[in-house]
Amino acid sequence: LREPQLKDFMGFKSDIQATNIALASTGRTAGEIATTLDGSVTATATSIVLANITGFATTLEGGGVIVVGTEIIKYTTLTGGTKTISGLTRGYLNTVAIAHNTGVGVIFYNIVIDGVAVRLRAISISSDGVGAGKLTIASVYGENNLTIDLPSGAVLTLNIPEDGIVCPTGIYVGNALNINAVTFFTDKFSGPNLTTTNG
Repeated sequence: LREPQLKDFMGFKSDIQATNIALASTGRTAGEIATTLDGSVTATATSIVLANITGFATTLEGGGVIVVGTEIIKYTTLTGGTKTISGLTRGYLNTVAIAHNTGVGVIFYNIVIDGVAVRLRAISISSDGVGAGKLTIASVYGENNLTIDLPSGAVLTLNIPEDGIVCPTGIYVGNALNINAVTFFTDKFSGPNLTTTNG
């Protein structure tokens, strides 16, 4: 007898897509206020200055998503010296672009798969060996869909039974503590600006 393998639970390899990401939000709790606005923001502003950008996804990482009040804002560019995000898509995911006051809390999420409905079938995750790892997959509406605790130095592949987890607007990571690498296995999908490999 052989040990069960990932492909045994996921159908044919050609039906599955693997997406690898670099995580920027190390050490934060999903849905936690990551920083605040450092200046007021109009409903049509094309850049936003933040009080702190520690842990925010950089331009090279493709940017990220923030939640300010009831508005979701996607950004593509992070300028470290001025703590400014730009390349904004205001009122993202059918929210409404509104004005925001100085000091309002900002929640940050890493983008894994953005704006595309997918079905998550499995996750492969490895700890960096520094301490116990934790990964939280969240919707950008602040709801945690799945939290995984991982012993220090461990590697885990989690096969999600039945029909997997449906993620109607994509997959976002709100927390990544002591995590070295993550691969998300989903049904095949297509979308703009994706870097993927077929498993």
